[in-house]
Amino acid sequence: MRLEAIDIYWGVKGIDRTGESQWDPLFIGAPIFDNAFDVTTVEAQKWFIELCDELNKQSFVTYDTVKCWMKDFEKYVEDDLEERFPVRSKKDFMRYINKWIDDEDAYLGAYYSKTKFFGISDNEIIFTKINAKSTLGKGSSSGEEKEVEYKKWQDYIINAEGSAPKTMKNFR
Repeated sequence: MRLEAIDIYWGVKGIDRTGESQWDPLFIGAPIFDNAFDVTTVEAQKWFIELCDELNKQSFVTYDTVKCWMKDFEKYVEDDLEERFPVRSKKDFMRYINKWIDDEDAYLGAYYSKTKFFGISDNEIIFTKINAKSTLGKGSSSGEEKEVEYKKWQDYIINAEGSAPKTMKNFR
């Protein structure tokens, strides 16, 4: 059974649909980025990893399906670079993450970058996401079941947002 994939995003406040046309199915709008977003702070790094761990324990998440790039980045920083994590400065964080992306032996950095688990522009991370699999199967659940599961996800996100550092408050 294929499971429903759920993405939780940070760094994007909304979509600017100016110029949208019903006759252009490829135009979905342009992202409106959240200028307050910053996953590179020590607090954000710790919280992001804690969120991944907590998400994996939820009854509405299929166990061990949470894809959390920050956990793999932590392992790379500590094991391959032999540096401390969380990374203390934004400059070092970006230097390490760019090295991780370019490191052929550490393929996960390139994988997460190419599959849009985070986006980098002007040497800053402008958005990020976590991916997990719902316990619902694709196409096998009724609308009522999906609504109940959706409410669980929404409640979890609202609760998690309350404990988020100020640079990680706005997520969808």
